[in-house]
Formats: sequence, structure tokens, C-alpha cells
Amino acid sequence: MPACITAQGNAMPSYAAGKWCANVYHSVASGASYEGVYYLSIHENGLVEINDVIVSIDAPLQIAGYCTYLGTTELGMVYQFGLYSGDQLREGTFALDLYNTDYGEMTITPISGVNLFDASEGGYTVFTRL
Repeated sequence: MPACITAQGNAMPSYAAGKWCANVYHSVASGASYEGVYYLSIHENGLVEINDVIVSIDAPLQIAGYCTYLGTTELGMVYQFGLYSGDQLREGTFALDLYNTDYGEMTITPISGVNLFDASEGGYTVFTRL
């Protein structure tokens, strides 16, 4: 039986692989807000690339690194991430809910560490396939 078991390591499911996008509205302390767009590329080998673009100034923040599969909960497949922006490491865990990938949607819920997509406390970010 052990020959049938494969370590997941940095693997991502093939139906999650591809390019995704989410429009997010951010509120700031002054009461103002601005629109951001997250472009997410997921590769089957676990590589994740994120471009965070502030729409009004077209200022991208690029983050990339690998995700490791940890298990599954009611939130979806849980991944640990270690992503870099320059030499700054961002670490944490998130859940991918891939239930609606057939309809071109994927939900990401932050669990611990850095909240990569600025989801509200206890919230999530919905991505659409590009």
C-alpha cells in the first residue's frame, strides 16, 4: 500500500492551477478607500505568484514562493506558505475552497500568519479564473 501513497509536498491540484483575479476594496483609517486587484498565478508544482495592484496608481507589489499542502478542513484544502517580496518573507496558512472551480471561482480564507489578500476578520476573498 505505501507505494500507492504520494507525498504532496509543494503540489497543487491541477484544477487550481492557472491565473486568477480578485477585485478588493480597501478602507483606510481616514475613512477613505481605494480599489486593489490581486492577480494570482498557481502552478501545479506549488509555486504561487501574486501581483497586488493599486488601481489608481498602477503600483504592483510582487510576491512569490511555494505552498505546502497540510490537509483538509471544512474551509477547504489548507496550505502553508512562505512567499517573498524582495527579501521580505511572508508566512502563514490559508485554505483554498475549490468547490466552484467548474464555474470559474475559488475562495481563499486566511487561517494564520500574513493575510495575503486583506480579507476581513473571519472573511475570505473570492477569485475568478482569467
